[in-house]
Amino acid sequence: MSEPVLPPPESVIEIIRDAAATVIMPRFRKLADTDVFEKAPGDIVTAADIEAEKRLAEALVALVPRSVAVGEEAAFADPGLLAVLADKAPAWLIDPVDGTHNFADGIACFAVVVALCANGRTLAGWIHDPCADETAFAAVGAGAWLFAAAG
Repeated sequence: MSEPVLPPPESVIEIIRDAAATVIMPRFRKLADTDVFEKAPGDIVTAADIEAEKRLAEALVALVPRSVAVGEEAAFADPGLLAVLADKAPAWLIDPVDGTHNFADGIACFAVVVALCANGRTLAGWIHDPCADETAFAAVGAGAWLFAAAG
């Protein structure tokens, strides 16, 4: 199986921006005590992590045919999911809120991180800063780019 054709980076950015704007940022500095859970001692997850991961996974899998998604929270619950990263099929690797402690503490230093992998290697990656509404993108053989929100 050949490597998948990368989707337009802007299409992925729009999916990430949508999840950040509709799921993550409305909860920033507004989390209720019931929105923060400890998944392991000292390792927290928020309702924003869980909901954003689900939304991102659904949209990204729809964008690339025959792809699968491996989110941080899903992989924590089922570590066996990580095995798909070695497969030839495209796999989206998702950290919906990288820097969950900062997010939960109201510190504007967190990101949405997404990578597209296949054949056991990373093909492209996106790091989105929801507070600045900027996204860094890099792909094998395509360089690295910074996309800032229009306006």
